Amino acid sequence: MKKMHKMHNVNKKKQAGFTILEIGIVMVILVSLVVAFSSGLWEKQKTSEFQIIKLWFTKNVPEAITTCRMKYGTNLQNVSAGGMATALEECGLQPETIYGTDLTTNSRIGDVTTNAAGQRVITITYPLTGMQDITEEGPTLASIIDEEGGTVIETTSFADPDLIIEVRIR
Repeated sequence: MKKMHKMHNVNKKKQAGFTILEIGIVMVILVSLVVAFSSGLWEKQKTSEFQIIKLWFTKNVPEAITTCRMKYGTNLQNVSAGGMATALEECGLQPETIYGTDLTTNSRIGDVTTNAAGQRVITITYPLTGMQDITEEGPTLASIIDEEGGTVIETTSFADPDLIIEVRIR
């Protein structure tokens, strides 16, 4: 009898690993977690892009213009013709967009002009060519900068693929 009992234990195999059902359940849970977290990351990236560009226009541009006023005169009258891009860069304005586009070659930073309202402005064109959904997000970004630009931003518009800003010179 003892031999039979030992024989029975020898023939009985232990389960090794997981069943297909268990693996399937784990996969479904993992996929659900990935989907839940990745949707939030896309929104955070878009918000981050908006914040960086908005900061560029509402903080960096006014600071560069203030520095240029100290260097080139209140109305920037001592900036040489066609040299506004170089002057703004020398005064601390970053020479490229967050998408790696060089502002001095692929963007048009114009000289001081007078707009329809009779105000002296600098027109800055900021290419949004790296933005994922430019036709929807471009106008949204333009309106955000227009609303939050303070006294420096005269007008903000979007002309695919560029964000066009008129910065007031006093």
